[in-house]
Amino acid sequence: MKQDERFQNVALATVLGRVFPLYGIIEGTDGHFRCECGRPDCGKHAGKHPRHRGWKKQATINLSLIEAWFELYPNANYGVMMGERCIAADADVRPEEGKYGVAELEYLEVDRGRRLPYSVTVLSGCMNGSKHIFFRLPAAVPLDSL
Repeated sequence: MKQDERFQNVALATVLGRVFPLYGIIEGTDGHFRCECGRPDCGKHAGKHPRHRGWKKQATINLSLIEAWFELYPNANYGVMMGERCIAADADVRPEEGKYGVAELEYLEVDRGRRLPYSVTVLSGCMNGSKHIFFRLPAAVPLDSL
């Protein structure tokens, strides 16, 4: 994904909340992909943990600051601090693990006879069609019903 497309995705995510930079995934000198932080124990959290200790205070919707982060951290991923009435769904596409998230969401819509509500949707960095879908719950939906 090109940098300008990545920036557009992150800018769109500011509709739901404040964003903050995460470590990215880079290719090591051995040809294997790893977390930018350099710690070998990231495991499933590789590329998914904040770059800054004060990330909650630094999270922003200021597009100028986000653009500066793109310059400073060209490989970064980004997180979104959403309110309690927001839900993020990952529609992963990993056939080797039996995950067909995008197709499964389409089957769910057919099975229920209606489409999911329109939402902010961004492509993940996997470059395989995986998506992150963000929903804001209507006030009428009780949080304890989820």
